[in-house]
Amino acid sequence: MPDRYAGLEKRIAAWAQAQDDIRAVVVVGSRARDDQTADEHSDLDLCLFTTAREHYARSDGWLATFGSFWLAVLETTGYGDPEWLVIYDSDAKADFALLSADPTVPSLAAQIRRLPHHNVFARGLRVLVDKYPQREPIDLPVRLEPLPDAELLATHVRAFLLACTRAAKFIDRGDLWRAQAVISRTLHDQVLTMMAWHARSLHGDHETWYGGRYVERWADARAIAALSGLFPAYGHGALRTAVLAHLTLMRWLAEETAARLGCAFPAAIYDRAVRWIEALHAAR
Repeated sequence: MPDRYAGLEKRIAAWAQAQDDIRAVVVVGSRARDDQTADEHSDLDLCLFTTAREHYARSDGWLATFGSFWLAVLETTGYGDPEWLVIYDSDAKADFALLSADPTVPSLAAQIRRLPHHNVFARGLRVLVDKYPQREPIDLPVRLEPLPDAELLATHVRAFLLACTRAAKFIDRGDLWRAQAVISRTLHDQVLTMMAWHARSLHGDHETWYGGRYVERWADARAIAALSGLFPAYGHGALRTAVLAHLTLMRWLAEETAARLGCAFPAAIYDRAVRWIEALHAAR
């Protein structure tokens, strides 16, 4: 761990010990994991368990206790918790997620089990401060999302095809900004979901992480080889090519996934959508 992070952790821990409302401070993310560990760009991800969450969300003044900083932004976690993202003058970046602590809970493990952040902690945690009266092991297995049934897989494919037709219409209209937005925000996410289902349909308990993280390590090598075609330049031709590349990749991913799960692949609808998009492109 770089010295700037070791020193930052010590200052945070000393401060937290002196605050009556802070029940615990836990490091999560790559700086707490035994695998996929931190590199030179990794942030310090912290969870502060406090009975005074709104106090810390109201102002960034308390963050200067740990050092001078040049940027602080209040955002929310995926679970709606306030979170300060801070870059210190040392260039250390720390993310402080503010979690509500229940003072009646006997242990940190029990507190964590009450939260919806299961996989955040299951992927690795390191305790800096623990003021709960009892100690018990914190042993959480990663929870994998269930694989799709036939209805969910077919619905996902149909939604993907609809998004493809929308992108194609925007391209034909010359509304390239919105076409690019559909590709980068919708088609990418839909293909990524299918890549994860595809990997897990083959490997079962395969960890596919989230948001494309470590995708090169868990996804099918053929899919990784195709990814460069999914990120187009800004222009009619490049965007058209990208839509077709998404259609090609999604098709074999979905077909193989459906076959492994014993589901039907909606081939007729897929073929019709591809023909419609190709005809629209050809007519321009």
